[in-house]
Amino acid sequence: MKRRGAIVKLDELAHKVGAKPTFTFASFTTAASTSLSRAQWANLEILPTKQGADAAASLLLDKSGSHYFAARDTDANYLEMSSLDPTNPAPEHEKFIFYRGAGNFPTPLRVTMADNAVSIANTGTERLTHLFLLGLENRVGTFKQIEQLEPGETKTIQMNPSVYSEPMQKLSARLGKNMAESLVSEGLYDREATAMVNTWKDSWFEEDGLRVLYTLPRAWTDRTLPLQINPVPRQLVRVMVGRAEVLTPAREDKLSGTLTKAHAGDSAAVTQLIADFKTLGRFAEPALRLATRKSGTEINQTAWKLFQISAQPQSEFE
Repeated sequence: MKRRGAIVKLDELAHKVGAKPTFTFASFTTAASTSLSRAQWANLEILPTKQGADAAASLLLDKSGSHYFAARDTDANYLEMSSLDPTNPAPEHEKFIFYRGAGNFPTPLRVTMADNAVSIANTGTERLTHLFLLGLENRVGTFKQIEQLEPGETKTIQMNPSVYSEPMQKLSARLGKNMAESLVSEGLYDREATAMVNTWKDSWFEEDGLRVLYTLPRAWTDRTLPLQINPVPRQLVRVMVGRAEVLTPAREDKLSGTLTKAHAGDSAAVTQLIADFKTLGRFAEPALRLATRKSGTEINQTAWKLFQISAQPQSEFE
């Protein structure tokens, strides 16, 4: 029976451990106001293989194409958890523990951009490894792999969209293979690594934009997100993957221009802006602040109204 630690994905404003949490302590309001929070899963049972086969029939399914379900494609044992819902007392079954919430802590990677030069700096005290700088635009792109970045080190890489040439599907497959190999080198099993990569493909690998994906040091993970498991497992592996999204000057100008048209009553621009905000996800708010920093009050009000419309939840898994 395998008892493995948490696979964790992190970006600049949120983190996921990855079953819903049994309950959480403290309220996750905004990243700025949350200083200390914790989640706890109690009375979890790791099911033997035979019982797990029976549990598979009770798994919640989703037909919307949610990428989170790719995380089930591992050799992990099934978990059983008592339901806290009095109207539905049946126990819940899953192959992983999932948590999503707001976090308020700095990461040791700083990314800046001037013209087409992207500077990636390690501001921490530990080496960063397996960094991938990915650029995509209009379904073509490129990525650059950096094996390591020493504390205090900065590397500058040219990323000019005019020379992006690799088709998105081919690029996504190649990047996914390289990232999976990196995760295996950090301690994950092959199927674990592949499953995690498959949860990212439709957004991290295939959406237009410029981003850095990287693994964080185990010591940093343990300090930032302490984890306790009782009984103590024989082996605990934690792999944190960071994502830093870069709002390029060109994208900022495009957002600003679309917003100006939307404020003037252009319905197509309104639709486009809402779609852009949804694509940016949790990065939409900082992108909006940058795009409107020189705008007047009325345009700002229009922008925030459309942002609020775009932020309405679509499903439990978004």
